[in-house]
Amino acid sequence: MEVDEHVELDARIHRAIYAAARNTFLENTLNQYANLAMRIWNFGLQGQREAVQHACSQRAVVEAVVAADPFRARVAAQDHLRAFSDEVRSMVISTP
Repeated sequence: MEVDEHVELDARIHRAIYAAARNTFLENTLNQYANLAMRIWNFGLQGQREAVQHACSQRAVVEAVVAADPFRARVAAQDHLRAFSDEVRSMVISTP
């Protein structure tokens, strides 16, 4: 799968998780943040190998949501967001 396909899959997974919360305000807010995150993907992460790994790292989040395990979902989401934050910091530091 190409990086662009992973990015699209990543966005679809995020939006499905937001919708599963059944909280319109939360869903709208998170979609706004997701749109900003997509700018980061397009700016600097898209060409990096980590971008593909990031899109795949949501598996634990999805599995926890499907299993209706909120604690595991929270931990997996935190890990996922921390990894993305680390990727962004790495990209910013290495940008001349």
